[in-house]
Amino acid sequence: MGEAGVRVRPALRRTVRETGVERWHFEVWNEPNLPNSWKGALEEYCRLYDYTVAAATRALPTVKVGGPATSGPATESAREFLAGFLDHCPSGTNAVTGQTGTRLDFISFHTKGAHYSRRRVYKLHAPVERESPSSGGMVRDIQAGLETVARHRELRSLPIFLDECDPAAGTIHGVYDNPNFIVTNTEYYPNFLRALVKRVLGLNRWFDDRIALITTWAFYFEGKRFFEGNRTLVTNENIEKPILNGFRMLSRLEHMRLRTTSTCSRDAIGVASPASEVDALAAASGDKITVLLWHQADEWWAEGKANVEVCLERLPFERKALVRHYRIDGEHSNAYSEWVRQGKPQDPSPAQIERIKSRQGLEMLEPPRTHDVRADGTLVLTFSLPLFGTSLLEVEPSRTP
Repeated sequence: MGEAGVRVRPALRRTVRETGVERWHFEVWNEPNLPNSWKGALEEYCRLYDYTVAAATRALPTVKVGGPATSGPATESAREFLAGFLDHCPSGTNAVTGQTGTRLDFISFHTKGAHYSRRRVYKLHAPVERESPSSGGMVRDIQAGLETVARHRELRSLPIFLDECDPAAGTIHGVYDNPNFIVTNTEYYPNFLRALVKRVLGLNRWFDDRIALITTWAFYFEGKRFFEGNRTLVTNENIEKPILNGFRMLSRLEHMRLRTTSTCSRDAIGVASPASEVDALAAASGDKITVLLWHQADEWWAEGKANVEVCLERLPFERKALVRHYRIDGEHSNAYSEWVRQGKPQDPSPAQIERIKSRQGLEMLEPPRTHDVRADGTLVLTFSLPLFGTSLLEVEPSRTP
């Protein structure tokens, strides 16, 4: 038996490494500052954390364990819980060893844009109060969490994960529970995410670039109706929701970030909390420039459009530029809109499913076009951008003689 054990253990270690478990990050519990998630006290959570770290590192010494995955870090209770946990890890008494300190590989907390006053409404035939996510509220949450972490200088080398960063709480709820969950189906979601990402990037600069990860907490539910409105990335028949195109756009930004300014940004001088904003992220790699623009408002029922002028200065090439213009809005890159056009079928035919899926990928607003670059290296582009519309511009030198 002992000899067999010697043979099994190396094989197990190889399997762990080959499957990438060493690269995984394990949190202990979920949102323990919330009474409906953790019934014990902070001290009891820290005891659970100590025992979990001891067990996990015994099985795999290189495992990555962290937390505490608290929710709403701007609230007093969440601040106290996060601060108490961060006090415990470097200087508290370890419940397993009796020594000082417990291993901590990363710090995490969560934020949600909306906690609807009633996630489930039982009289949908009656008017339901319209509520919307708040990007400002999420930024305040994140800032509060970063400030709490920053007070623990002994942990300054640890990365911070915003590993639940979503427009609304209520994972299992959808539009048949509360119509406000419509935001997860439409172009609103990727648009809201884009504006939030830029504000988080700006905030991160003030905290030594500690944020290493931003994620959405999404699921796939069996037995739901088409476009139920749950916090999912796909609906029935694996039809992709517009949020996936939002991630695709972000992934196509090049590697070196460029400075952008906007006269219609929430952060523009003299502009105090406008009802909507037009802003951008831009990046470059070699002689290729990518620009991500959005027209965003928090109220999902808002309407409007903006006439946008994009001015790219000091381009690294001359004469002609080839521009590819991708768009997410109510008419482009939007399987949900196509499902609505098909009559919202809950038992769609194979032809209807094929048609809906044909609109789920990232689509161009127009065919690629060649534009003149001014002698000083400036390129000016103008177009209309509807509210909740997002444009991705890929600009590179034209290869046409």
